[in-house]
Amino acid sequence: MSEKVIVTRNLSKTYYSKGRAIHAVQDLNLVVDEGEIFGLLGPNGAGKTTTIHMLLGLTTITGGEAHVLGYDVKRQSREIRRYTGLIPERAGFYWDLSAFQNLKYFAELSDIPRNVLLKRIDWALEFVGLSKWRNMPVKTFSRGMVQRLVLAQVLVKQPKIIFMDEPTTGLDPRASRMFRELIKRINREFKVTILVSSHLLHEVKRICSRVGFMNRGRLVKIGNVDDLLKSIKLKILAEFDSLDENLVSEIESLRGVEVLGVRGNAVLLAANDDVRLEISRIAFNYGRMIRTLKLIKPTLEELFLSLTGGVS
Repeated sequence: MSEKVIVTRNLSKTYYSKGRAIHAVQDLNLVVDEGEIFGLLGPNGAGKTTTIHMLLGLTTITGGEAHVLGYDVKRQSREIRRYTGLIPERAGFYWDLSAFQNLKYFAELSDIPRNVLLKRIDWALEFVGLSKWRNMPVKTFSRGMVQRLVLAQVLVKQPKIIFMDEPTTGLDPRASRMFRELIKRINREFKVTILVSSHLLHEVKRICSRVGFMNRGRLVKIGNVDDLLKSIKLKILAEFDSLDENLVSEIESLRGVEVLGVRGNAVLLAANDDVRLEISRIAFNYGRMIRTLKLIKPTLEELFLSLTGGVS
């Protein structure tokens, strides 16, 4: 049975501005298992970054409680940061220094023993594919290379959990793909737990088996990606050689089917299940020929809109 490495109970963060309360995170209840890649999804301002900062003890909790690796976030944040790593949205390197010099500097701040420090740096640079550029100043790096260097910096610590805040924002498709593969490899080979926050739904789906949706500081839904997508109705596009009200009415009488729109001889349906076989039978009974019968699977974007009512 997997250990629960992140546990929150009614975790909350409230700011006050000009006498007005701003609820950045409200009553967050979350459990992440050891070895999991968990995605925290939501639009900008949903509370994702604030949540990560609270879990790392970088910002104070104003309500509820949280434990990371068994440590209390309120009282033991130093221990948490010792065994975890953070990949922020914007890297904070010394741009005139080389990749190696930056990693050495931050490794020394992390109290990594000198007899293992250099070996770990060499290994981390090799792992992320930056060994050839170890002596190049970071200011010459592309955005993708910088992000891989951040990952190398975290790996030098050999963390048990890595928090990633919008890690692929600003990366081109090739760099995004490379970074995703590194994330999956780290998780697969070293069993590192990874929590990824992002507003890029398609990115998270490619690496996470379980996700949580945040909106306006609240966790509105959590679960397995495929199971959550099943909660949205399927869409079916059916086009016939001819169409009339009786045929449309017969199709709509099918259980769990709703007609979303009719254009010409085509009808767009929402359905709880794949009813294409039933539609084919109805068309046959009416003596109609089917030109198109297409199943349109739901997307994460549709799921998010259904959970938030389109409000971001």
